Amino acid sequence: MQDALIKGILLGLTLAALIGPVFFALIQTSIHRGFKAGFFLAIGISLSDSLYIFLTNFFLSYVQSIHNLKDILGIFGGFVLIIVGVMTMLKSPKPPRDLDTEIESSKLKSLALIGRGFLLNFAHPGVLIFWLGIITLINSNWQYDSSAKVTLYLTTVITVFSTDLLKAFLAGKISHLLTPRFLLWMNRVMGAILIIFGLQLFLRTLFF
Repeated sequence: MQDALIKGILLGLTLAALIGPVFFALIQTSIHRGFKAGFFLAIGISLSDSLYIFLTNFFLSYVQSIHNLKDILGIFGGFVLIIVGVMTMLKSPKPPRDLDTEIESSKLKSLALIGRGFLLNFAHPGVLIFWLGIITLINSNWQYDSSAKVTLYLTTVITVFSTDLLKAFLAGKISHLLTPRFLLWMNRVMGAILIIFGLQLFLRTLFF
């Protein structure tokens, strides 16, 4: 259980630190509309992650129960994480150009902000690929029972939500730190972590 808790925190920090449209939306929403707006946006992001966890688990368990594709899924999941890690390391993060204007001109309320966070995160293909690779790793190689899996998933989502709240709270103070060089190196570190997870899944599937 402790191992699942630690890995959940690590996965949550990795997902929260990935630089993309959701990251910039949270920072810019918090800067322009305050912490409360960022809080509701973070709720939507976490709800979207939770739905992805459910859907991906359901899909993988359904496929495995019919075709017994554990090894194939393990190899596939490893490649997915490695590819996402490499792409993350090479990607130069840039905020959406029209996001500031969109946020300033909108009179969004709490439910609308939750829906915005949900849709931004759910529509991002990188989030789906991340969860597909990670949940394949969990189901194929980490050998957790149901309670440990629930612990890991809850810890991951709570970690993402907590770090999103921290981003929202510190948005005005950390915005000057978000230089292209800083964001590039953050992506490189997070990409390297994903590659390590992918290699672990790939090698364990083939040789253990």
